[in-house]
Amino acid sequence: MNTNQDLKPIALNNPHRFKVAAGIYYKNSLISWGVNQYKTHPIMLNKGYKEHQVFLHAEADAIRKFLQSKSKYSLEDCSIHVLRLKRETPKGKYVTAMAKPCKGCMNLITTFGIKEVYYTEDDHAC
Repeated sequence: MNTNQDLKPIALNNPHRFKVAAGIYYKNSLISWGVNQYKTHPIMLNKGYKEHQVFLHAEADAIRKFLQSKSKYSLEDCSIHVLRLKRETPKGKYVTAMAKPCKGCMNLITTFGIKEVYYTEDDHAC
């Protein structure tokens, strides 16, 4: 299973600044995915955040979409894979970059019972 090949087009097509995608897999099948994106919420904006500072991380987006899908699978039986792409040079090819979930995303992943977490590391061609 090469999850990078599943997630690479999703990350590259993300219109937002960061090329990050997360996929939830049941066995070898991608059943939900998410991308880093700007997200505005009145509560966040009222706390002094500017619109461009509020993000929905790819991991949270993938879990949110999974829950909305009313999937027949349980997140406890799934794994999550996170891919981040960056340019090797300003106009060069894309390579993988560190995509280790942040503390908040790890808490979310743990809360929903996902036991297997995989992420890319720096500078691997994909």
